[in-house]
Amino acid sequence: MSYLKMVCLGCALFAAMAISSSAQTVTTLYSFPKKGGLTQDLALIQGRDGQLYGTTVAGGTHGDGTVFKISTLGVVRAVYSFDSIHGAGPEGGLSLASDGSFYGTTAAGGIGTPPKGVIFKVSPSGPEQVLVNLDDSTGVAIIPPVEATNGNLYGETDGTGGTSVGGLFKLTGGGVFNTLYTFDGLLGSYPEGKLVQAINNRLYGVADSGGAHGCGSIFEFALNSLPISAYDFDCVTANNPVGGLILANDGNFYGTTDAGGTHGLGVIYRFDQSGVFTVLYNFGDTAFDSFTHAALVQATDGNLYGTIPSGGVYGNGTLFQITLQGVYTRISDFSVNGPQYANSGLMQHTNGAIYGESQDGGAGSTGTIYRLDMGLGPFVAFVIPTGKVGKSAQILGQGLTGTTSVTFNGVEAASFKVVSDTYITAVVPAGATTGAVVVATPAGNLTSNVSFRISQ
Repeated sequence: MSYLKMVCLGCALFAAMAISSSAQTVTTLYSFPKKGGLTQDLALIQGRDGQLYGTTVAGGTHGDGTVFKISTLGVVRAVYSFDSIHGAGPEGGLSLASDGSFYGTTAAGGIGTPPKGVIFKVSPSGPEQVLVNLDDSTGVAIIPPVEATNGNLYGETDGTGGTSVGGLFKLTGGGVFNTLYTFDGLLGSYPEGKLVQAINNRLYGVADSGGAHGCGSIFEFALNSLPISAYDFDCVTANNPVGGLILANDGNFYGTTDAGGTHGLGVIYRFDQSGVFTVLYNFGDTAFDSFTHAALVQATDGNLYGTIPSGGVYGNGTLFQITLQGVYTRISDFSVNGPQYANSGLMQHTNGAIYGESQDGGAGSTGTIYRLDMGLGPFVAFVIPTGKVGKSAQILGQGLTGTTSVTFNGVEAASFKVVSDTYITAVVPAGATTGAVVVATPAGNLTSNVSFRISQ
């Protein structure tokens, strides 16, 4: 994980700026002040209330970091301030689970022997609950765990006792922590990014080094089995995967590395579940190009979007788009007055806009939260895009008040509940098959950004 600029919550909303072309606009929503915390490495998360949630590594009441939320209009509020006893330095961001809470990790603090941070959950209004105090036997957990279809949380550690090179763990709904696997370098070393569950119910992740060639690996594991190697990076074609994987609508994984490739600056790659690895783009193939540290995001136009923390016309980094066929476009250059060093991943809000964080720039030269508009319309998304017939699916969106129907691949749900304007639940109907979910609202139909998968 890279070291980020000091920031905190509590400054006034910075006047919006824009870097624009005829097709897209980048707008600063919030500018962090000169002292306080550190912004996170991973993407912001949308909650049931339509707000975006994230973490700062320092700042807050005790100086040990915060959980914060920001509206799509740029209004920021602190949700929770950490202290050394309940964890410190939550640099990895958050994951949203089906109970409506956010889960995350801290890199320090807690009451382990010795203290190595905590795994915590926090509600949208606080307070925090420490689930696990980490120590030498568990290792440090930087990346937040993610909920799998069995209801358990799965995550990664950076090592145990100072001797190992990472591990995988399971956390049950009752808070029971189990180490599933300890890496020894042969399968990989130091896992990176959140785990991703595929349509085969297996979890996939990347390790930034180790493996057969010492240059990183992609690994996979069933929910109750040990991990196996899915792919070993060969150090020439690609080296040192960063940011983790995403599962795109075509059923393939996409990711990035920050080394290897034609120019030694890393690549954007595709990996399918049959084991075929394809380089889509070599960083450095175009002018003003550089490497990335962040994960990609697929937007509702089908394209992938990402950030480059340096380079570009002004040397302050860029935003890029790449199609699933490998057509790469630099869509915006960060200027001297706006976001700079955008090292965090991007996310698409259900209003259609894409949001990200920079670790430099802005009014205090300490980072920003910004919005990228690509002219994409609103949609609905899922907390977990998988469910069984007769069980409730959790759907995020906006303008949901007054919804008249919810259909699962054309089959209407007999029962749904509008919990709020930004969150509804719907019971998966008999006869439903895997496909898009459509929510009929007073303003028109909203279609899901991914297919909802019917499980057995």
